Parts: sequence; structure tokens; C-alpha cells
Amino acid sequence: MTTHRRRKYWINSRLQRHYLIQILIVEAVVMCLTAIGTLALALVLVNPNMEAGPTWNQIYGLFAVFAIAMAIGLVYLGLRLSHRIYGPLYRFKRILDAVAQGAEPEMVVLRDGDELQDIAAALNRSFTVLMAGEGDGEEITKTAAVHKISSD
Repeated sequence: MTTHRRRKYWINSRLQRHYLIQILIVEAVVMCLTAIGTLALALVLVNPNMEAGPTWNQIYGLFAVFAIAMAIGLVYLGLRLSHRIYGPLYRFKRILDAVAQGAEPEMVVLRDGDELQDIAAALNRSFTVLMAGEGDGEEITKTAAVHKISSD
């Protein structure tokens, strides 16, 4: 069994940088909101001018509301970001499965904001060559050999 060690960490630097920055922004926002919430609670609990401080049930309730709001926001953001990558991958797979079943290739059209536009363009160029009959069997065999694709 061979193991494939990662040698190149920046495969698509634009895409990776884009998502790394978004993740760091989310982390910073979560840390700031947590700090503000903790400070607000500390001020309420320590404030000597208050006649009666909040009960532990009120404090737990506040934390629960805050945690639920943050979880909903993070799930929404995660779904939105993952759809920008997985949406195109799902489309590629569906089209390639249809081609493997003998269907005529259809051009890949992605939504604005979707990632992997360059791969969609490469697939469209390949499909154009295949449909025009310009690709010969030898060229396809060489490509399969380079990528170690078998017909099994």
C-alpha cells in the first residue's frame, strides 16, 4: 500500500487564501462576540449599584441564546461556503457520470460566485474537442496512462 504524502500545500492559492481569510474572519468575530458577552456578564455580576443581581438561570439562559444564535450563524455560513465548492463538484460528477453512460456531454454552466470556474472551462474545452471528433484515440490513451486510468 503506497501512501501519498502532501508535497504541495498551496494547490490553488487564490481559492485557499480566499477561504482561509473567511475562516479567520469568522474566528475573530466569534472571539470578539464571546469577549463582549463575557465582559457584559462580568459587569452585571460585579456591579455594586444593582439592587439584585441576575439569577444563575438568567445567566444560563443568556448563554444558551447566545450559543444557539452563534451555532445557527455558523451552520448557515458553513453551508453557504461549502455550496460554492461542492455545488460545482456535484455538477461535474453528474455530467461525467452521464458521459460515462454514453450520453452526449453537456456544457458545464456554474453560478456566479461558484468556485472551480477554471475546471469548468477545461471540461467544456474537452467536451468541445470530443464532440468535434478532433481528439484521437492515441491522445486519449496517453492521457489515461499519465493519470493511471484503467478501463476496469
